[in-house]
Amino acid sequence: MDIYKAQGDTKPLQQFAEWSPEYQLTGLVAEDVNFDGYTDFHFLLNTGTQGEEYFSYYIWDGEKFVPDPYGLNEVCYANFHPETKVVESIRVSSIASSNVELYRYIDGELTRLRCLQRWDPSGNEQKLMVLDWKDGEWIVAYETVIDITKLEPGGEFDPEFSHWYDLDYHGKQ
Repeated sequence: MDIYKAQGDTKPLQQFAEWSPEYQLTGLVAEDVNFDGYTDFHFLLNTGTQGEEYFSYYIWDGEKFVPDPYGLNEVCYANFHPETKVVESIRVSSIASSNVELYRYIDGELTRLRCLQRWDPSGNEQKLMVLDWKDGEWIVAYETVIDITKLEPGGEFDPEFSHWYDLDYHGKQ
């Protein structure tokens, strides 16, 4: 892939040949992934057995694109939320199990701050757990078990659990 500074330039500013020939260049996206105001880019590199997607990221440093310095290449199916400066990773194991990780950049490092997990310990239950990173360790911030046989069709599993997708939320006060 060639990157040009301006339309009509004959000499590329930068050239990339990272991916191997068996991969097709798909899912090329240009967006600000580190919320610094510069446009970065990434492309789909690998899809796992459960449909999880991993991308190869290139970050604009003000002069050139540099390979991912943050570890984004290891983040599954990253979604970027510039309004809250949150990077969200979603892993779905099954219709009843998922893991959502929420990250922010702190002192130039991509830092995982919260993990929201749901899984089915039995056929009629849904376990919901929120883990927060505090003082160098993971703590259980919220945990509950829902009897799914009592849910209304189309109803929300647990309204309290939904609040934890906001990193500024820290439970009922």
